[in-house]
Amino acid sequence: MKKFERVTRLFSWVYYPTTNLVFYELTEITELFHTYRHDSLLENIIELMKAIFNKYFKHFPTIFYFATIMDPRIKFEGCKYLLENFYEKMNYPDCFLAWNDIELSINNMYDFYDSQFENKQSSQPASSSRPKSSLLS
Repeated sequence: MKKFERVTRLFSWVYYPTTNLVFYELTEITELFHTYRHDSLLENIIELMKAIFNKYFKHFPTIFYFATIMDPRIKFEGCKYLLENFYEKMNYPDCFLAWNDIELSINNMYDFYDSQFENKQSSQPASSSRPKSSLLS
């Protein structure tokens, strides 16, 4: 219960940026579910808590993934690891489909901003085709 209390307090802080921590902390909670799922004293409580957890966090906004990726401690590969761990511990199918959606979303966002803020004063002729940049390469 201490972990749940700590996470609740962390997410409740008003003057502390927590968006980048949401996915990380939720993944740690799935670890607790996984660890105690066969404990005779806790298994009924864990199942009930997992059901409530699923209601709120099975599908949550992509912004939390983006914030996790932008966290310099976690970055892109760390977010992928957390997602795989999250899906494994919660027995969710299709982790790779979810990751592909995240990659597509972040690449689309990158492409949008790249097109909005590219250097308009380029010395290259307009007809030259520069290779399309990607966030992942």
